[in-house]
Amino acid sequence: DEAKASDAGHAYVQLVRDAFDGCCMAYSLTSKDTGTLYDNLKHFAGQIVGRPHVIVKSDDAAEIIGAVKLLGWHSEPSVPNKWPHNTHLERFVQTYESVYRASLAQAGWPKRQWHMAAAYAAVAYSVVAPAAILPNEREANGSIKEGCHKSSQSAWEAHHSGTVFSGKLQPFGRLCYYYDKQHPLHANTSPGLFIGWWIERGCRFRSVL
Repeated sequence: DEAKASDAGHAYVQLVRDAFDGCCMAYSLTSKDTGTLYDNLKHFAGQIVGRPHVIVKSDDAAEIIGAVKLLGWHSEPSVPNKWPHNTHLERFVQTYESVYRASLAQAGWPKRQWHMAAAYAAVAYSVVAPAAILPNEREANGSIKEGCHKSSQSAWEAHHSGTVFSGKLQPFGRLCYYYDKQHPLHANTSPGLFIGWWIERGCRFRSVL
């Protein structure tokens, strides 16, 4: 639907979520080819020693299944023409979309530039949301088992072995000033708009905005 695409031609968002801790990343796409999806999955997972037993649940889309197989991981797609599919992820998508919409609305962001907030919404959620607690980490009555370290961590912290996110938490689209030395008698900064944190492979943040 060209009416919903961004001015830069982005028409899709690939959302990747770690079921163990709930940490997620999102990638705005102009096309959903196998090579692009492969690179995004690799970007999220980072370096993993050996051939890991990674199980990837997804839609029954050939390009996703192909990317997972190329990575040497185990693909577990949903059954075609059967509802519901991946209920946990489908429910999470609704939460992610709410964060996304709120970020754009708060900033008064141009509608045809929606693709610029995809990664921001994912990181902002992961940094503040409580880590996911799995069924085996709960008692029969639903309470969290004693000793579960994730109970006091955010999704980002649990994903990074307890390391706290070091970036500044700022709203999407806010006015900010960045170092931009151009003239000895002019200001050392220039105005800009904050659109998020630069996330390296393996979901690593190295203080770059």
